[in-house]
Amino acid sequence: MRKRLATALLAVAMLFSTACAAPIAVNFEDTAALIDENGAEIVAPGAYDFIFALGGDGALFSGGSDVEGEYFYALLNGEGERLTQQAYDMFSQDGDVVIFSQDGRYGAMRADGQVLFEAAYTQLVSNGEGGFLGLTTDCFDEEPDGLYSIDAQGNQTATGVRTLGALGRFEGGLMPLISAENNLYGYVDASGQWAVRPQFVFAGTFIGERALASLSTGYGLIDRTGNWVLTPKYVSLTYDDASLALAVETDGAAVGFDPVTCAEKFRIDDASGFVSVYDGLLQVYDVDAVRLYDYEGNLIHTAPAGASYAAGLNGQYILTDGPWGAACCRLLNGDGTLSEQAWQSLFPLFAVDGTAYYGIMRFDASAEYSETLNEETYTWDTDSVRYGVVNGAGETVLEAEYEELYAISDGRLFVRRGGAQGVMDVSGNWIYQLDTASE
Repeated sequence: MRKRLATALLAVAMLFSTACAAPIAVNFEDTAALIDENGAEIVAPGAYDFIFALGGDGALFSGGSDVEGEYFYALLNGEGERLTQQAYDMFSQDGDVVIFSQDGRYGAMRADGQVLFEAAYTQLVSNGEGGFLGLTTDCFDEEPDGLYSIDAQGNQTATGVRTLGALGRFEGGLMPLISAENNLYGYVDASGQWAVRPQFVFAGTFIGERALASLSTGYGLIDRTGNWVLTPKYVSLTYDDASLALAVETDGAAVGFDPVTCAEKFRIDDASGFVSVYDGLLQVYDVDAVRLYDYEGNLIHTAPAGASYAAGLNGQYILTDGPWGAACCRLLNGDGTLSEQAWQSLFPLFAVDGTAYYGIMRFDASAEYSETLNEETYTWDTDSVRYGVVNGAGETVLEAEYEELYAISDGRLFVRRGGAQGVMDVSGNWIYQLDTASE
């Protein structure tokens, strides 16, 4: 189960990789390899059960193996050389340092594998200035936890700040934190001292010069001094993209604001239903329809109730307007036009040289009427699932004949078909195949 979960996380993480020239981690059922973009082996199968990249630059990797039911990892460089012993529970890259875990505690090392200090903390984050902030007690119980400042040599200093929650992430030198003194949020600086006093019911990580925060009166935006730049009066406020803050007023109207100037960009008065804003898409779900808007408030497309949109590539979207199993997934262009072809499933892979590529699924499904749901439902045969690739024009690039297919870097796919598995380009050329004779 742990191996399958790790493989799934890798597939999601690598979906958005942008460095095709970086080494590529290839994970099979029971072994893994590290290759270059042309398929030359850097680390051959058999050395590790699993390899994953710590960052998108291909400089650091983690190689792990099952030892009596537990996974232990070694830190690897882009040449596949071990930088540490294979004795760690996990690694995560945080800027120029690597945070590691051993026996449920966290420590830190340099990117070359030299340990800065051993695992002694229940929570540990880089402060972005060469030091760290950490906790030594359980942050998930109801007792206050003392916050410590740790320098690059591992010297620990109590900050005097006590918290009731987990540590967040530094952005621009500030990290949101809930205070044990008044149960309100503020922001600490790199030294672990309050830079913005605890005064908010909620406070989020800064995105650019703004952060989402709230009082009992509602949600708004603050600047880095903690001053309100958008009055905290909204029922809800979504701010996860520096280009838009979307507020919902008490009457249900959705209002888009420029986060920098806090000037109103647009208003959707008839947004009485649920409003979702994420990844460049603004969707309004009403009783009779679903409407898609861009971040300027322009209506792009309207679909029947029950439909949904997802982000595509190169300014495209994916529309799903039918039940699972039906051929109901189509490409939607930015001008509102739809592809003629529809697929049972459609998901973005990558864009190469200006061309967008999408994965598709084909499978056997049967429909039956559900009295409970009062609609047609579909059941599907998982053994019949086959994957293929289409481009942004909806043209078939690879026929749907692969039992497994996902992006592992731009222009590179992991595929499995029958007894053959490995890395393929979008033209269907094998870049690397597992040598079963060497297993």
